Amino acid sequence: TQKINTWNKYHGFLLLQSMFLVIAFQSVLPLIAVVIPSFLFYIIQHWTELKAFRPFAGYANWVTAFRLDIVILLAIFYPSLSLLQIGMLAILIICLDWVDGQLARRFDMSSDFGEYLDMETDSLFVAVICSILYLNGMVGWWLMLIGFLRYIYAIAVFLLGWQNRKAKSTKHATFIAGIFFVAIICPFFLPVLYYLPIVIVGSLLLLFSFAYSFYSLWEAK
Repeated sequence: TQKINTWNKYHGFLLLQSMFLVIAFQSVLPLIAVVIPSFLFYIIQHWTELKAFRPFAGYANWVTAFRLDIVILLAIFYPSLSLLQIGMLAILIICLDWVDGQLARRFDMSSDFGEYLDMETDSLFVAVICSILYLNGMVGWWLMLIGFLRYIYAIAVFLLGWQNRKAKSTKHATFIAGIFFVAIICPFFLPVLYYLPIVIVGSLLLLFSFAYSFYSLWEAK
């Protein structure tokens, strides 16, 4: 819808700016300071639609909102957590991603609101985990570009005026996203000798996925 597209545009701009703030201040808090009001605005904007669900907002969106809360809390409190605890919370967030999709299909509660909330929660999760890995000195600054690639892509599409074009739907995108999720969790459980090649391969695959999507938009003239 137009409301979602407009929010997505401004949300992307804000999140991309927050990437530079995270690097400049060496803290993930600027990202959270931007994210919380942006997501609150998105929810309030769709309040009337959410009231149409029974129960309010629907079970799937409850799970997605809970997952979003965990991502935000992880970003705020990660300095006081061990690497193992961060990794376990990351696994929980990914598992809940599967749960909300199952609930949406089980109770036939799929919606544009829920789809974008789920997608942007995934994007925030990736941005937060990549920021933590960078700030902890576990992976180089280049991972920040990968972690915020979703927002770079969204802004590029907007600036080129391609927001009304449809990228080709492919099965590999979901598969690659799953591989990347696993790749960025590995550093919390494995020594650098093992996790760094995994993160690099996962990042290259994600770059390929976004490049392919970008190319398909370019073709859709």
